[in-house]
Formats: sequence, structure tokens, C-alpha cells
Amino acid sequence: MKERILISGSSIAGPTLAFWLAKYGFRPTVVERTPGLRTGGNGVDVRGQAIEVAERMGILPRIRAAAADIIGTSFVNAANHRVAHIDVQAIQRKYGSGEVEIMRGDLAAILNEATKHDVEYIFGDSIRTLEQDDDGVTVAFEHGVTRRFDLVVGADGTHSAVRRLAFGPESQFLRYLGHYFAFASADPALGEDRMTLYNLPGKSAGIYRSGNHTGAKAYLTFHQPDPLTYDYRDIEQQKHLLSEAYAGVSSWRVPQLLAGALSDPDFYFDSLSQVRMPSWSSGRITLVGDAAHCASPVSGAGAMLGLIGAYRLAGELAAAGGNHHVAFRRYEEVHRPLIKRSQSNLFIGMLAPKTRTGICSAPLERKPPTRSMGRAMATHSRTPSRVSRDTGVRCDARAPDVPARPATSQQPHDQQFGALTDTTREAGTAVTPADPALPAWLKFTSIHSERSDVAAFRTACSGLSGGRIEVWLAPPGDGKSPFASVSVPCTGGRYEWTEVCAPVPLPPAADEVYLVLHGPVRLDWFRL
Repeated sequence: MKERILISGSSIAGPTLAFWLAKYGFRPTVVERTPGLRTGGNGVDVRGQAIEVAERMGILPRIRAAAADIIGTSFVNAANHRVAHIDVQAIQRKYGSGEVEIMRGDLAAILNEATKHDVEYIFGDSIRTLEQDDDGVTVAFEHGVTRRFDLVVGADGTHSAVRRLAFGPESQFLRYLGHYFAFASADPALGEDRMTLYNLPGKSAGIYRSGNHTGAKAYLTFHQPDPLTYDYRDIEQQKHLLSEAYAGVSSWRVPQLLAGALSDPDFYFDSLSQVRMPSWSSGRITLVGDAAHCASPVSGAGAMLGLIGAYRLAGELAAAGGNHHVAFRRYEEVHRPLIKRSQSNLFIGMLAPKTRTGICSAPLERKPPTRSMGRAMATHSRTPSRVSRDTGVRCDARAPDVPARPATSQQPHDQQFGALTDTTREAGTAVTPADPALPAWLKFTSIHSERSDVAAFRTACSGLSGGRIEVWLAPPGDGKSPFASVSVPCTGGRYEWTEVCAPVPLPPAADEVYLVLHGPVRLDWFRL
């Protein structure tokens, strides 16, 4: 097979596709608009089947060597006091998933190194026009000479030029998700932990430090009901929009992060949007990666889907002997179900909680192991304070081992229980430790969820000291660490209910979940 295939985009999906096409005997060419490899970017995940793809390419050892080495996430308040922490390494030890988080620029460099001797690369140029006929595609470039290819693949991201030329304006395919975000370089001294997150109504800010890098990244996200009108290539205009969104914000370290972002030449700004298309192919032209099906810049799935999709597309072309009609159809049939799940499982309400009440639930916002900071800030329900109790939790529940006591007038509609030991509880009943010095814990088993394994809690506390709830995926104790921990806000005095949900995304393998209550804190209900 000697088909000439042009690939637009040299980030992740493009070079991966080129690797496998060259391996199968095709002649791939990669064109990239920027003058060289992009060295910046956020953290991305190599997980699931993408690990197997990387292993078959022989690049998995290099990916692991360049891993971001994220050890956990801290949630802070305006005074920079940590209110919650999630131990990512404990989760990795628990599940041994082999997942890797790596900076996007590092992964792109590894892929380029693996392909540069077998693939033609053209940097500093882009596609101007595409004209296809029965025998091939005529491609006119912005700077280079016009050339002829058998097939063209757009791997050029959410704002794909190939998609615009072959399928129509991007407004037809972009689904706006109500937020904008920016990331840029930051002073590492602004974040003591590897990942530090801060929320304020309608906005959030964070700083990300990789253990294998001396620098750091700032993340700024804000809620915007309607899409903004701007040129996505006009960086100065984008900086102005970000400055307007954070005007007057002086809490935590937001001013320093904003100033650093606005002075960074690698500043990046975009909307949170998905790409949804009825078909990824048109004649001899097809799409792969974010150009075809971006799940959202904060989904954490972009690199994974790009690696898997490129591998599948190349494999289908090889299996079909270069017959693009058959290959493109099979590629879409086998890959679309994974895309559908990834796009439908995205929840973004905790990205920038719109109220102080919503912020109270933010500390339990967290992801399964090793997913990127962007998604740690944005992977849940749009309105966390209104997660419906009707979604329910279905579990095999035994009667509690200790008798219930009547609720007091200060704690209406619920029951109190003393310290519980390995007791499977039915969801929807309240628990408070009989002795605040001794934690109470509850066990839920055979959990099934309609909300992507997202657990939600309604909590209250009594006393000036407040309390804490921990989420465990194994029996507590034995020197292990909890999956997540949250401090329950309290203003003192009587039990004061917080009408919020604190969503926690649970790994799919979480057959058992343990909730541990410390101090004067009550659990009103537990839902999935």
C-alpha cells in the first residue's frame, strides 16, 4: 500500500496516526501550523486502552519516565488554609491501574521522536483549500506548493481547519458548555502542593505543579451564560476578556496568577465546548481526535481518545487494503460508542460554582486516579446544590447493628446512630457519632449508579470546631489513606444543615464505599 495520506495536526492524534500508517505501508505527511513542536500545554492522561496503544508503539517506558508525578490535590480557602485533600497516590496503589498523567508537550515530543524518521513533517504551514474527486484530494497550502494526496485526515483540534473546509462552519458542531478557561505559566511558589484549587462564586483558580518539572501552570475558569464573540487566534483580545472576567478579584492568589497568565507568551484561552458530529467522514476526508469528537478541554479524555482513535483508524485502513469507504465506516462504528460515553459522562457544575453554597461542596470534587487538573476542577453536575434525591442509590442493605434513637427537634426528619462498625446502611438516613472523639463509619455495597458513579452527600455540623467526612474505597485503617476528605463548614452552635451535595466521582471498580464521620458532623443523606 503506497497511498499518500495528509494529516493536519502534530499534537497527539496526528503523530499517532502517522506512526501506524507508516508501519502498515502507507506514506503519511503531517502538516502543522506552528513553526515547531508545541512544548507547552496542560496535563493529559494516558489510560485505558491508550496504555496498550502506547505499549505497542514502544513508547510507554518514555511516557512513564516523563510522568507528571502528581501526588494529590489540595482545596484551599481565601486564607490559603487547606480545607480538603485527596491522595492520588493512595488511589493508584489501591487499583494499580497503570494510568499515567503527562504534560501535553512532553507527550507530543515523544510521539514526534517515534515518527520523525518514517514520516514527512511540514511545520509552519497549513491547509488553505481542499478539492476532492474520485481519485484523490488536491490540497493548496498557505505557503507551500499545491500537492495531491489520496486521503486527508484532520487531527487539528477543536477549531479544526480541515473540518471547516470539508464539513462547514464550526458553529454547526460545537456545543458550548457555559464556561471559559485559560491556562498559562505560573510562579511555582504560589502553590505549595502539586495541585491547589480555590473557588469563588462563578469563578475558580488553581495552580498545577508537576513533580518532574521546575515550572507550574495557572488555571483560571469562569462561568459565562452565553458564548463570547472573539477571534480564537487573537491572543490580546482573549487576555482582555480574561482580565474583565476577573476584574476586582483580590482574594487568595488570584491577582498573581492572573498577572502571570497575562504576561505569558504561551497563554491559552478557549471555551469549554464539545464537538458533536453526525459523521466524521466526507468522501476521502475524515477526522480524528478533538477535531471529530472533543469531549471538552477539561474532560481529561482528549489524549486517550486521540491515541485510541488514531490506532483504530490506521488499523481499519490497513485491514480494508486502503479502501477508505470501508475503513472510515468501520472506524466510526467501533470508535463512536466510546466517544458517546466520554461526552455524556461530563459534569461541569463544580468548575466554577455560582454561589457560596455551591463552593461548600467543592472539596469533594475529584476525579479517579491521575486525571488532569483541568478535569479536577470541572467534572461534575452543573448545579451541585440541586442534585436530585430521586436518582437514588441502589444497594444491598442490612439492618443497622445498633438501635436508632429518636431525632431531636434540632435534627428533624432523621435518626441518630452511635458509632458503627462494618455496618451496611441503607441510603437516606442520618448518622452522627455517639462520641465525637470516635469516628463513625458506614459501609455501602453492590453500588450501581446512573450518574457515572458520582456519590453525593448532604451534611451538617455542630459546634465551633466543625467536622470531617472521609470517603474510603476499602475498610478504613491499617495505615491506609482515604480516597477523599472534606471539612464540613460550620458557624457554631446547633446543627446547621448545608443544603448542598458534595459529589465524588468514584472509580468504576468501587464495589464498596465507606464513609467515615469525624467530630460533630452529621450525614443527612447519601445518594448516587
